[in-house]
Amino acid sequence: MALISGSAAAAEAITAIETPGTGTLTICRDWLVYDSCSTYHNIAVPLHLTVGEEVKLTFGSNLKEVFFPVTAIRRDSGHCTVLSTAAVDKGGNKIDIDGCASAPAPAGGAQH
Repeated sequence: MALISGSAAAAEAITAIETPGTGTLTICRDWLVYDSCSTYHNIAVPLHLTVGEEVKLTFGSNLKEVFFPVTAIRRDSGHCTVLSTAAVDKGGNKIDIDGCASAPAPAGGAQH
């Protein structure tokens, strides 16, 4: 693995993680004149997430169901950010997970 200096070294892009089974989901919407984001805590997430898969998330007291495409995973120590677009600053949705760990990608690679 090549060494990276500066802030780029803080977050490592990986293709698969193991999770503790819960995370914080942030869903952002673009309403043309403004953006709004909603955050949902302690949602159930799969124990294994891989770039290229789409996971079904069910959460909230008034049950909501969303399909979340995993397009990127960034890991910083024991914290992971799972993104639905390549860059979270582009208005994509994300899942923040504490206590995650790198995992091997499934045999044959992720399905895209």
